[in-house]
Amino acid sequence: MQRLTKKYPNGNITIDTSNFTTHQEVIDSEIQCSEPIKAAVERLYEYENAEKHGQWTINENKFAVCSKCQGSYYQEPHGIYLYNYCPHCGTKMGESENAVESTRTNYDRIKNMSIEEMGAFLYSVTDCHSCPARRRCADRDWSDLRTCTSTLLEWLESEAEE
Repeated sequence: MQRLTKKYPNGNITIDTSNFTTHQEVIDSEIQCSEPIKAAVERLYEYENAEKHGQWTINENKFAVCSKCQGSYYQEPHGIYLYNYCPHCGTKMGESENAVESTRTNYDRIKNMSIEEMGAFLYSVTDCHSCPARRRCADRDWSDLRTCTSTLLEWLESEAEE
């Protein structure tokens, strides 16, 4: 998403004229001379820089679909696990657009995942050959996607291997 605003090192907020034919100095001068315009530009800057949250929807095939990236994952038949983050794009789920959260690193996001979120994350970044649970898969029915997810969850809940 291209932003319309920018913030100078001195803290002043302005309209970014890189996409317009107007000179930056002209816009900056107009904004600083009008308190209502200055307030509106500051509100626009806050909106553009606010963390956006997504929502899950369940489609006709029982897949949860992310409202931001349209990525999906299969829902367990014995309970719906709606993860706090989309395993495809990382969008935080289930909170309002106005929610504020401190900036986190990818390591923090991964470290704080629930077991279901970690299972979905592992499923999204691995294949059968590099899966840490592959030794548990020999006698499983692979015609069903649920098998992979449940095997990963079993492995995550098992005693650590050295």
